[in-house]
Amino acid sequence: MNWRRHGNWLWAGLLIALLVQVIGLGGDALVVAKRPNMVYAQMTELADPIELRSQGQTLALEGRCAEAIPLFTQALELYQAASNDPTTSPLQRDSNQISEAMIFTHLSSCHLRMGNYEALIVSLSAGLETRRQLADQAYLTAEAQAGLGPLADWLDTWRNRLASDTERITALDQSRDFFNQLMRVLAELGDPEGALVAAEKGRARAIADLLTAGLGDLPSERVTIAQAPTLAEIRRIAQGQSATLVEYAVVASEASEENELYSWVVKPTGDIELAIVPLAEAGKSLQATIERSRVALGERLRGGFELAEPQAPVQEAQLRELYQLLIVPIQAWLPEGEDDLIVFIPQDELFLVPFPALLDGGNQPLIRHHTLSTAPSIQVLGLTEQRRSQLGNRGPITGNEVLLVGNPTMPEGLSLRPLPGAGDEVDEIAPLYGNAEPLKGTAATETTVKQRLPAARLIHLATHGLLEAIGDSGIPGAIALAPDDQNDGLLTSAEIFPLSLQAELVVLSACDTGLGTLTGDGVVGLARSFFQAGVASVIVSLWAVPDAPTAKLMAEFYRQLPHGQGQAQALRQAMLTTLQSYPNPEDWAAFSLVGAAK
Repeated sequence: MNWRRHGNWLWAGLLIALLVQVIGLGGDALVVAKRPNMVYAQMTELADPIELRSQGQTLALEGRCAEAIPLFTQALELYQAASNDPTTSPLQRDSNQISEAMIFTHLSSCHLRMGNYEALIVSLSAGLETRRQLADQAYLTAEAQAGLGPLADWLDTWRNRLASDTERITALDQSRDFFNQLMRVLAELGDPEGALVAAEKGRARAIADLLTAGLGDLPSERVTIAQAPTLAEIRRIAQGQSATLVEYAVVASEASEENELYSWVVKPTGDIELAIVPLAEAGKSLQATIERSRVALGERLRGGFELAEPQAPVQEAQLRELYQLLIVPIQAWLPEGEDDLIVFIPQDELFLVPFPALLDGGNQPLIRHHTLSTAPSIQVLGLTEQRRSQLGNRGPITGNEVLLVGNPTMPEGLSLRPLPGAGDEVDEIAPLYGNAEPLKGTAATETTVKQRLPAARLIHLATHGLLEAIGDSGIPGAIALAPDDQNDGLLTSAEIFPLSLQAELVVLSACDTGLGTLTGDGVVGLARSFFQAGVASVIVSLWAVPDAPTAKLMAEFYRQLPHGQGQAQALRQAMLTTLQSYPNPEDWAAFSLVGAAK
């Protein structure tokens, strides 16, 4: 928005409204009846922080932030110097700190107006920490505490100015520490619901913007952004899907340099629970445990297609350890029914966790007891469900609405081995959809696949997946197809991104298709591009999947779908069937359903 064009009155109104909401004019909402007669001490005649703050506020309301910021900064330094003076009374220190909180609000307003994003985050963080300290002294009213969460909305105002998806992802990554701080402060103040809303505001916001644009048939590169998540929306999504939502966040602890694992459970009733696990006390490094589990499961070595040899004892130990960290603290709040859906909302390396394979105390995998899916955020889950509803009930999928690709002739120069099992896989799926004709070998060209993608309701790609960014887009991920005289045989994330697809489900039956660049916006890769293109649900893999077990699992998945089950239930049944013949989790647990689950 062009603030200057709309005049200083608009900015003045916004600033006053924010002050009332966050701290209260004159600090009245900030101070409780504990010390109602607090007054400022007399300062030196040479530099009066009260006068400096007042002059700065006047300049800010007039839109003269470049002049106001030095005055606010000087006043802040004077208050802090006075508080550090050992002769200053505790009452005066408290009074100074209330003034500092107000100054940080003014500074945030000015930095927002001037486009100083990094300085905005610094001032918001400092103001939040000041308010936390005041809360420890019982100086924050309930109304003022409720105003802590909306501090994050200032960052949405900034994001509203960013036109590109890349800029929004970068902005979200830059604000990561602030959101972690906000979650921690709200949790400490006994507000787990507010902390969950803060967690939602700090993740997957750029993809939410894109999905919102797609639902409204708007250009993806636009100024309007998705509305900030709310507590009412979070509850509505859980209730509307009759699902239990489990959202994770790794938050830095104030008491130590180690992190804490926050695990929220949103029940289908809308009730919200929070478990906090101090990782230092548990003696655990979550990232290291996840890395060890992936190595034990035979993670593909980077730069090649050879698999590490799975190690069963090590593998089981890592999967039990992850179960203890991620499931046991919230187990009492999970549903009892096997068909009751649990949607995991991971963060960072938690996107790499094979939740179906986590082992309980009886050495049973989680998938035996629960139906599972994942999503980048609760808000994105809701948007994918809206997309599924928008696609409507179009009746049974027919053969000419299915795009099956298996074992294409591989592009040259990449040393990609043939996948005969992938060809068998699509051959077994095809009869389930009548006259569906799979594309295999030289027929599975990138050009043909691109032509058929827009009309397909079901897309199944059984081939190699690449993690690398191809070309200049910087977006990782590609699907290997047969080259032709028009295309090189690599269908990249960047090429998928602008498509307009009508598919209810895309299955990426290839290696590592659930991986990509881990950001505050989730995993940036193939799945994200398909969501942007209009797909409601995507099944992806977390490692290099073996040929024969994958063909068995996928065939069973499609056999289950017509039986009135949701996609998550069908995937669960396919995993349970496959592990009877292939009990090693490497063979059956790689796949995850992301997005709409029904």
